[in-house]
Parts: sequence; structure tokens; C-alpha cells
Amino acid sequence: MQTNARKLKLHQPARYSIGVQGVLDASWFDMFTNLTVTCDAGANVQPITVLTGQMLDQAMLVGVLNSLYGLGLCLLWVECLENLGVDQAHKPFKAYTPTKPNLLATFA
Repeated sequence: MQTNARKLKLHQPARYSIGVQGVLDASWFDMFTNLTVTCDAGANVQPITVLTGQMLDQAMLVGVLNSLYGLGLCLLWVECLENLGVDQAHKPFKAYTPTKPNLLATFA
């Protein structure tokens, strides 16, 4: 364990890797514009979609996870790749705003 690592806080940006079971259809990629989306749909393995990128804060992370849940994708992992801390919080960042309607809202 690193002793000089920055402590992760709720309101600070960080880079994450999120893995979900299945393939995220390309038509949904614009929903996750700040993230790099890769799909591994090999012949002998179960398909996995990996989303990687910077989140403004923990609330944004939860929003992305809720969107994936709304799409019916099972979460395999969430990994913090880099804690960006307050010294990088001032950098320009495009906020996460879903461009597709919330699927759960259609049942309300």
C-alpha cells in the first residue's frame, strides 16, 4: 500500500475503470461522452464492456453506474485508476449529462 497516495474524497475528480457484463450497443456510446468505451466480445469468452475515464466527483460516478443499471448491464467491477485530487480539479471538464431518456422513468 502506498503511503504517499492522495486520499480519495467525494467531491474530487478521479479516473475510473468500470466493467459490465455484456455488450453496450454503439447507439448508447453518446450517453457516455467523457468515457472511452471498449467491448470485448470474443468467441470463447463472455462479452465485457469496459468504460474508462475521468469522473468529476463521486456523484457523477453514481450517475454513470445508475445509467448502466438502467440499461440492464450487470456490474463486474469499479476501479479507481487515478485520484486527481484538488490540484487538478480546476481543469476544464465536460459534465456527464445523459442524452437518452432514463429507462426507469418510462415505468413511472
